[in-house]
Amino acid sequence: LEEEGWKFNRVHLERAGAHAYVEVNWPKLNLLEGTKETIFPRVVLTNSVDLRSSLTVRFGAFRLICSNGMVVPDPRFGAVGFRAIHVGPMMERFGLFLAELKQQLELLKTLSQGYRGMLNTRVTPETAEKLLMKVAGKRNSERVLALWDTAPGQMAGERTQWSLYNATTYWLTHEAAGGLYHRDLRSHQMLQALLNLGKRRN
Repeated sequence: LEEEGWKFNRVHLERAGAHAYVEVNWPKLNLLEGTKETIFPRVVLTNSVDLRSSLTVRFGAFRLICSNGMVVPDPRFGAVGFRAIHVGPMMERFGLFLAELKQQLELLKTLSQGYRGMLNTRVTPETAEKLLMKVAGKRNSERVLALWDTAPGQMAGERTQWSLYNATTYWLTHEAAGGLYHRDLRSHQMLQALLNLGKRRN
């Protein structure tokens, strides 16, 4: 990974190294270069030496959403990676993962057009409410609509697809109840709904 330009972002060890969490970023690609937003590729590796957890390696596109370092993944890349027990051909599987990683990086570059389209496409409050009703329900949709103008980093009156997605993910990561899976699912549903909205207009 280092030979390809990946940089270690975080290494966290617990119990004298018995549990390891490693984040590796690829700083060569920001999918929203030239804007105030940051979306970058990341590989996350978890492992343990006491066999309590298997080796997992995952790849995704992650969006920085908070000054405290909080990120949310683009869920369209949730299946890229592998899990392996501590015996068997792990290096072979890692080699296959690296080969797939190069293909996925090329795919990521094409996604930047969709993200940039969201930055420049305005949404009416009526359309936003319809989308949010499907993803968050009536009571929560009212809260997200309020955050559309007031959440940190938002510009009052901007009212674009991207700012609506920002308001949704802010609500999901800071206020919404439920587990990580359900919050990621709602994030995915909103992102897909906004991207589909752009396709229909085109």
